[in-house]
Amino acid sequence: MNRPAPTASVAPEWNVLLAASSPDLRERGLNHILLLLEKPVDWDAVLRLAEQHGTSSLLYHNLAALQNAVPSAVLTTLRQGYERNIHKSLFLARELIRVCRVMARQVSNFTAQSR
Repeated sequence: MNRPAPTASVAPEWNVLLAASSPDLRERGLNHILLLLEKPVDWDAVLRLAEQHGTSSLLYHNLAALQNAVPSAVLTTLRQGYERNIHKSLFLARELIRVCRVMARQVSNFTAQSR
């Protein structure tokens, strides 16, 4: 799916998303985000961009360290998505284990019948 490049109307939000999407954000990165947050930010746009790019959980993880600089409603929305993602991941992991066990039994039965 082709997406247009960010326009000037979402540039600050895009910059916040990019800065807060590092998997290993250090103090320098946090300070960079704080600098970006000194300007007005359309948090709905940030949330939309994060959802579109699959970075909502990472965004929550990194912005939680800056909770005094981020509106609590935004952190709540991100936390709820983060928790949904954890539950979904656990469900899928459990299903994968179940499928692997069924397949292992099938292979074991097939091997026993082949002898």
